[in-house]
Order: sequence, then C-alpha cells, then structure tokens
Amino acid sequence: MTVIDKRKLSNVLLSKGFELDNNDHAKFWFKRSDGKLCGQVWTCVSRGTSSKDLDNWDIGKISHQLKLTKKDFLRLYECPLKEPEYRQILKSQGIDN
Repeated sequence: MTVIDKRKLSNVLLSKGFELDNNDHAKFWFKRSDGKLCGQVWTCVSRGTSSKDLDNWDIGKISHQLKLTKKDFLRLYECPLKEPEYRQILKSQGIDN
C-alpha cells in the first residue's frame, strides 16, 4: 500500500505551480502561466491531526483532482515530474494553463 506524507505533499504542490488558499482545509489551486488560478485543477489536504499520512484512497482522489493518473501523481510527489511536464499533461487534456 502506498502512503504519502501530507506535509511533503503540501511543499511539493507549492513548488509545482500551486497556490495555497488557507481555509478550513489547505486548498491548493494550480496557477496558469498568466498567474491566474485554474479553476479546473485543485485539491484539498486536510489539516486534521488524526493522521499525517495519506493512503491509497486519498491518493486516488487527489490524482483525479489534479487530472493525473496515480502513476503520474506519484511521479509529481517524488519530483521526477516537473512543472513544465505537468503543464504539458494538462494541455494535452485541453486544460488552459
């Protein structure tokens, strides 16, 4: 079973072109190349203290929200998938970024 650290995920998203919107949950919006937020690409990460890790179910949900396969999401998390390649994946799906 794959498990990822919530804190590391937050840092990874910020380094890959996401902007943090602090509300009840940490909500991350992807920034387009023009600096505006892309309303189609976002995810939330709970700030709850019950667990510091995300499990397979969470990973699947976040992958879907970020418009990635689970495999590509894990590449994004582990950092081989850089922001330019992520933008290209979104572009291939017709998402303005």
